[in-house]
Amino acid sequence: MPDKVGMRIGAVILTGGRGQRMGRAKESLPFGGRPLLAHVVHNLQPAADAILVVARDPDQELPALPDDVLVTSDERDGGPLAGLAAGLRALQRDAGFGDDDVAFATACDMPFVDAALVRWLLAHLPGHTVVMPRAADVLQPLCALYRLSMLPHANALLDAGERTPRSLARHPDAAILAQAEFSKIDPRGRYLRNVNTPADYEAALAEFEQP
Repeated sequence: MPDKVGMRIGAVILTGGRGQRMGRAKESLPFGGRPLLAHVVHNLQPAADAILVVARDPDQELPALPDDVLVTSDERDGGPLAGLAAGLRALQRDAGFGDDDVAFATACDMPFVDAALVRWLLAHLPGHTVVMPRAADVLQPLCALYRLSMLPHANALLDAGERTPRSLARHPDAAILAQAEFSKIDPRGRYLRNVNTPADYEAALAEFEQP
């Protein structure tokens, strides 16, 4: 269970990609003795009151997960922003989260995100509705925190045709962490590493297995 008292913390893991560049489903790739999705779940469990996986549709086959992991699907097929909104909505509906509670959002192909990262981001949350780092001069919306109060705003952006959670960084209460600040917790860029191709996967495995 997380250290934080009062505010509840969720983790929303998006699995909507079809793995076309990988050639197979990324969520089921072996990683650290588990399917990759289960590995990400395991990494985040110490920091989360609830973990929720967002599938692209109800028929997507997912690897075996712990019994307490919640699963929902993207009802709007509106890209990562729709997946995030579906996750926030399901945390409200199925886990009883309120507007002041918060979700860490990531993707199933980011094997190095962990509880230490979530706790570090939480230290930047007071007074804000979004905490999103910037790295390589690019906002990183799938390594970010979102209060559940952002759900109506996310829905409005979807109605306006937005598809990326980066659009939530324009909210006046968003905190954008500069690259120099984020590098304090991630000097090697591990947290933002994903596995889109077989070469990415082999490189991530090699790094994970290094002592």
